[in-house]
Order: sequence, then C-alpha cells, then structure tokens
Amino acid sequence: SGKTESTKFILQYLTEATKNGDLNIIEKQILESNPILESFGNATTLRNNNSSRFGKWTEIYFDVNGRINGCKITNYLLEKVRVVRPTKGERNYHIFYYLCAGAEKDEKLRDLLKLKPASHYKYLNSNECLLKVKSIDDEAEFQKVLKAMETFNMTESNRTDLLKTLAGVLHLGNVEFEEGSKGNDDSSKINDSNGEFSVVCELLGWNKESAEKTLCSRIIGAGSLTEVVKSRTVNEAKQARDGLSKIIYEQLFNWIVRKLNEIIDSSKDKEGNEDNSRTHSHLNKTHARRSSTGTTSGLRFIGVLDIFGFEVFEKNSFEQMCINYANEKLQQ
Repeated sequence: SGKTESTKFILQYLTEATKNGDLNIIEKQILESNPILESFGNATTLRNNNSSRFGKWTEIYFDVNGRINGCKITNYLLEKVRVVRPTKGERNYHIFYYLCAGAEKDEKLRDLLKLKPASHYKYLNSNECLLKVKSIDDEAEFQKVLKAMETFNMTESNRTDLLKTLAGVLHLGNVEFEEGSKGNDDSSKINDSNGEFSVVCELLGWNKESAEKTLCSRIIGAGSLTEVVKSRTVNEAKQARDGLSKIIYEQLFNWIVRKLNEIIDSSKDKEGNEDNSRTHSHLNKTHARRSSTGTTSGLRFIGVLDIFGFEVFEKNSFEQMCINYANEKLQQ
C-alpha cells in the first residue's frame, strides 16, 4: 500500500533536490504528468480511493550537472475490464466521473459531448458501484487535469478529441440490442430508441451502418477465399460492444502516454542545456546498451516503479493475475 503516493513524493523530491532556482519546464511537466495519468489509470477500490490500475515505470534522466533534462514513462497491464465492469463497491476510472462532473458545470462542454450525470451510464452505475467518494471533488479534479494538459501544451484539438473519445465510451456502454428478426434469437440489431448509438457515431466519427454491422456480425475466415459473415446473438453483440469499449480506452491511454513522452522530449530542445541535443531515439538506443554489470552505459537516470498490488477478487482479470505474479517475484 502507498506505492502511488510514494512515487509522487519521490518525483517531487527529485525535482526539488536537483533544481537550480525555479523549476524548469521539464520538471514542471514531470510533476504534472501525475494528475493526467492518475485520472485515466487510477480508480477507487475497496481498499484505496486512488489505486493504480496499471503498471508505470518512470525513468528520470539527468545531465552532467545533475539537472533533470528528460523523462520517459512506460506503461503496461492496464486493467481494461474495469472500463466495462467495475467491481462491486468500487468505481470505474476517475476520469469518467471527473468528465461528467465537469460537464455539469460547463454547458458548452455538456452540449458538445451530449453528457448527462454519471448515474446515467451503465459503465458507471452497474453492479452497485460507487458514484461519489466523499474525499474526491470530481469537478475540481477535472479542472486539475485540464490545467495539466495545458502544461503539456496539448492543442485544443487534441483535448477535444480526447474528451469526445471518453464520452463516446460512456455512450457506447448504453447502446442497446434486440433480436434481428421476430422470433430469431440467432441474430441481433441495434435498438437506438434511446439515441445513444447515434451519439456514439457522431462523437467518434463512425458510419452508422458500418458500425452496426461490426457490432452485430462477425467474419469467419477473414482473409481467406471463403469468408462467411455470421450474425451475432444479442448477448454476443453486447460482448462485442464491451470488447470494443475496452480497446478504445486502452488505445486512448496508450496515446496519452506517448503524447506525454513526445512533449517532454521535445521540450528538452527548447531548454538549451548541455545534453539537450540528445534525441529521444538516442536515449532509447543508449538505454538498450547494457554493460556486463547490468548498468546502463552512458546514460544517467533514476527509475521509479509503481504497479498495482497483489489482490484477489471474486472475479480476477488477466492483468491482475500478471500483476500478482510480478509482485510475488519482486518479493522473492
């Protein structure tokens, strides 16, 4: 317990201990990466109101004078199942609640994303999940995330697309299916009486006909000469919907990590420090060169690991199994 908070304290200490006067832009961005990653990768669990549900390895690079001149974040094993099926008494990822709370106070954002309160969305209100946590001000946290994005110079277009994708996942969870034809339970079609499917297609830029075909049928023998299109049952279509939601969220999370790494790396060139001419690709190449003692040749960095802990639930995800194994190995 306390791994996530300890990680933040370590990063704060390193930026304070190595600074020369005020924090430079890279040091500020390293600190501001936390609220962004935590909002998308952390959740309230039965044991912790801010539990990391992904693994994070952070390398903080130093120049020859001991100043921080770069950072690289590697993520792995995001708990994707939480997006569609949070555990009883827990919450989905923070960002969903932050977004709904922020939209309640921002009419323009609410209209853009067609958002309603968190209680409206099945991915947030099912399985007796928590909608509110006393110690968390969702609207205030949403503003912190937006401010952190500004620190990383994310364009307005990037921010808008990111929020549209998040809202799209919430609306996708509310898409309903029905039997494709009367009395035929071997096929399915979308029932858009609640309008959620139309909203999803608008937010994510999907063609409605193609999207419905993808969700309600599958291709057997894809790429072969004898491809067969087989209809999905209602339950299979729901599983396809949830699987798509998990993929979208995982890809969004990976994009955020890549974006943070790109911006931190590009900002080094603007600082003009002695080692700032080293490119991100050079850092990766140098990092790959290991000496016989296992140390990294020619590269000064401190690495900080933050992973979610060993836990056993009523239903355990594949990611949790891998993390449990990793924790066991780390303890040996």
